[in-house]
Amino acid sequence: LSMLNINRILVPFDFSEFADGALLHAQELARVHNATIDVLYVLEIIATPTIDKRGHIKLRTDNDPSVLEPSHRALEQRLKTLGVKATAHVARGSTVEEIKQFVAKHEVDLVVIGSHGITGVRARLLGSISRGVLEDVSCPVLLLKSHGKSLLVDRA
Repeated sequence: LSMLNINRILVPFDFSEFADGALLHAQELARVHNATIDVLYVLEIIATPTIDKRGHIKLRTDNDPSVLEPSHRALEQRLKTLGVKATAHVARGSTVEEIKQFVAKHEVDLVVIGSHGITGVRARLLGSISRGVLEDVSCPVLLLKSHGKSLLVDRA
């Protein structure tokens, strides 16, 4: 007889309705398995080209840590209503890489991620975070589609 062993769930979060749906699924999984949820928002680093005094082009990134604080506060506010143990995390960098590192460092058992449903040329140009997570993380991933059936049932 095998049972699921889910103690720690990671939900990558971008404040979209798709991420919120993933969070609701993770909330129910956490409730059933008495697990904790880590919610990770990654602020992508944007490099801005600048020209120095000699005319050389350099890439400048804004590394001011204070830009993370409003996101962290908003995320903590969202988690207050869950009713399960959940912790907000905010990082800077490449979203897929930050998720991959978080999973490895914190021994995550399951990643629950929502898909935006971007396909075709747009997905190839922009890249797909959910695809990168599926391919790169070392634990199971529950990918929730932007359309179709939900696993959640109202407890009315």
